[in-house]
Amino acid sequence: MPLNNKYSLNQVSHFKTTYQGKFFQISHGFVHEINRNAILKVTNQTPSYIARLKYEHYLLTKLETPGVPKLIGIISDQQNYGLLLEDYGSLTLKDYYKNTIKLCYRDFIDIAIKIVKVISNIHKQRIFHKAIRPESILMYKNTPYIIDFSHATDFAKEKSENATPFNFEELLPCMSPEQTGRMNRDLDYRTDFYSLGATFYQILSGRPMFMAIDTLDWIHCHLALTPISLTTINPEIPPMLNEIVMKLVSKNPEERYQSANGLLYDLALCQRSPLSTFELGKQDFSHELQAPKKLYGRELQVEKLLNA
Repeated sequence: MPLNNKYSLNQVSHFKTTYQGKFFQISHGFVHEINRNAILKVTNQTPSYIARLKYEHYLLTKLETPGVPKLIGIISDQQNYGLLLEDYGSLTLKDYYKNTIKLCYRDFIDIAIKIVKVISNIHKQRIFHKAIRPESILMYKNTPYIIDFSHATDFAKEKSENATPFNFEELLPCMSPEQTGRMNRDLDYRTDFYSLGATFYQILSGRPMFMAIDTLDWIHCHLALTPISLTTINPEIPPMLNEIVMKLVSKNPEERYQSANGLLYDLALCQRSPLSTFELGKQDFSHELQAPKKLYGRELQVEKLLNA
């Protein structure tokens, strides 16, 4: 999308604001000049926020995959800078299930499979989202669309960066342990699996994975606490669906799913026979070479190093 597709904010009629954060506003509107609906992601003229949106613009021009709204233009005037994207409705995943009286788990798994496929296609293009949460997934005619790439990383261009997101507080409920900056390790695609698990947990249980009171409490929860089993909260949730979600939210990335294919295989098994039991991860093989983060068989030497 060429950069000269520019519009001012007064050329857009606003319909609904779906997200109002400290840094960005996401809303839905109508662009009169091109006669179409659009998602608007707008910030003020603070240079650091504009730079973040321009980087998101760069990533979105690279992404050509179903499930990610395409760029159709930018907002640029004296007061605002923003992105215009294809609009697939204003219903977030959270709102999609908000008024559901009784969740059909086969239908939920069907949506979950579609979301995993979108994330898998994003990862295949060496882009990791790093902000998967119920608010970053839009639903339109039972089809998910992932938005908000302002935290994403292009690992073809940059191999590592500061783990802690710039709008730390807004991502806390679904933030991976390594994103807290307390684990002394780089992020990789498996951080999206943790956040996806936390998202699924919230939809299935109707509440966040942890009940924290402040930022430090959230960090402690993600680093040290085990979530309450979904089947404890709701015994009607299929046990293997609970096991899949719990594997996704393992503290150690090596204990999560290592591939989208492995996750998709297990979700399909669970959808086909929700009450059956099976071994998780039988088809879960990583396509990435991961260096181990732990030392094995050298406990005495490690202790000497730590005490030196």
